[in-house]
This record gives sequence, structure tokens and C-alpha cells, in this order.
Amino acid sequence: MADARYAVVETSTSLVVNFIVLDDSLEDSYTSEDGTSIVKITDSTGEPTIAGTYNTSSQEFVKPRYAQ
Repeated sequence: MADARYAVVETSTSLVVNFIVLDDSLEDSYTSEDGTSIVKITDSTGEPTIAGTYNTSSQEFVKPRYAQ
């Protein structure tokens, strides 16, 4: 079993709140009952930052303006 990196995203604000490493067999994104989504970090999503957000339409992480 391979591990993959995921970002924990607060669903109502799209704010990235944490990073975790899970088994790679999890779907690319997963919404939990506590109001957070778990999004797999891939080349196409880009690299998230804790202060960044996740755009569900484009399925990409968006860096805050001050970090660009």
C-alpha cells in the first residue's frame, strides 16, 4: 500500500486547514460528516498552502495573493 498526501479543506470556506498522509486507495476527494473535505494533492491540483483555498470548479489549490 502506497501513501499519498491529502489536504483537509473546510467545506464552507474552502480554506485549507491541515495536511495528512493516507493510504493511496482513498478516492481523489472525500467529504466527511464534520464539514471538511479531504482532497488528494496531485500535479494537477498544484501544491496547497495552509492559508490557501481549494477551487472545487477547477479542482486546483489557490495560493493567497501575498504568497504568489
